[in-house]
Amino acid sequence: MQTKIRVLLFCLIVTVVVQGQGTEPLTGKPFRFDMARSGTVFWSDSPLQQAVSGLAKTRRVPIWIDRRCDPTQELDLVSQDPLIDCLWNLDASSDDLDVAWSPEIVYVGTNGSSDRWATVSVLHREMVKKLSRAQRQKCLAEKRWSWPRLSNPQDLLRDLEAEWGKPFLGRERVHHDLWPAAKYSSLPFFVRLELLLAGFDLSFDFDEEGNLRIREMPSKPRLARSISITAEQRENVDAILKKHPQATLSSGGTKLFASWSVHEHVRRATQKRTATKKASRDRLRYTLQARDQKLGPFLEQLGMQLQITCEFSPLAKKQYNQMISFEVERVSFRQLVAAILKEADLEFTLEGDNLTVKTPAE
Repeated sequence: MQTKIRVLLFCLIVTVVVQGQGTEPLTGKPFRFDMARSGTVFWSDSPLQQAVSGLAKTRRVPIWIDRRCDPTQELDLVSQDPLIDCLWNLDASSDDLDVAWSPEIVYVGTNGSSDRWATVSVLHREMVKKLSRAQRQKCLAEKRWSWPRLSNPQDLLRDLEAEWGKPFLGRERVHHDLWPAAKYSSLPFFVRLELLLAGFDLSFDFDEEGNLRIREMPSKPRLARSISITAEQRENVDAILKKHPQATLSSGGTKLFASWSVHEHVRRATQKRTATKKASRDRLRYTLQARDQKLGPFLEQLGMQLQITCEFSPLAKKQYNQMISFEVERVSFRQLVAAILKEADLEFTLEGDNLTVKTPAE
C-alpha cells in the first residue's frame, strides 16, 4: 500500500496568472471560464475548511460549504485537470463529500446534499422564468453577500425578507445556528436564499397568492433534459443509469429524467474530449504552507505531483532529512523551491524537468 506523507497543513494550489487579476470572487462568465481552466491541486491530509478556503482564495472561485460538513475532515486529492474536473474527482474520491456547481457558485456538501441543491437550483431557474415581471426582477436582483463570524442564519433570512419586501411563509423552519464569517460577490436573490436554506434540507416556492413559501427540499428531485446519444455511447449511458435506478430515459432515448449529478455523468460520458494544452511552468503561481517536514521526502513528493525529477548532490544529501517549515502565497515555481530550501541554506538548478539541489559552494 502506498505510504502517505503528511505534508500539508494547508494545500498546494497552482493557478494560471491572468493580467490584472484582483482579489474579489469571480462571477458570471469569468467564473465559468476559470472553472474550465487547468491547474494543479495537491491536497494531502488537508482539512476541508482550510483546503477549500485556500482554493477559493487562490482561484477566486466562490465556494459554499454545507453547514453539516465536518470542516476538519482530511482531503487527499492530486489533480492537474481543469478545476471543474478537479472538483468532480473530489466528489468521486470521497465517501463523505459530494460536490456540485451552478453558474454562480460551487457547493460542497455531504450525503447527496450538493446534488439535491444543484437539481433544485435548476428547477428554481425554470420557476423564476414563469413569475410575474416584478417577482422575476426581485429573484434575479444581484447583491454582494457577507456576514461576520458567529452570525445566525435567522438574521440572514430576515435581511433577505427585507430585500424581498414581505415575510416568508414557513420561516420558522430555519433553525438557530452560528456560522463562520463569509464574503461573496454579487449573487442573485434566489441563489442566496436557496444556499441559506439548503443546509436545513429546505427549499422555496410560491403559493397561489404569490407569497414566497419555505418548504422541505424534495428528497429525490429530477430534471428533464434532451440528450443525444450515439450507438457507441449507449452502453456507457446504460451503465450509468443502472447505478441510478431513479433516473429514466424516454423510450426514444432523447430525454433524460434524472438529478443534476446523473446528467453530469451522462454529459461526461458522451462529450467529445479534446486534448488540453498544459500551462507552462512560468505562468503558474503556487500557494503552499508546511510545518515540520523532512526536506528530502517533502521535495520529492512535491516533484512527483508536478512531474519533476528531484536529485540531491552528495554534499546536499547531508541535509536530506532536515526539518523545514515555510509558507508562500502566489509565488513562481522557482520562488517556491527557494522557500523550501531556505532553512537548509541550499540552492538548486533547474534544467527542463530535472531539479538538482546543491550547496552554495557547489
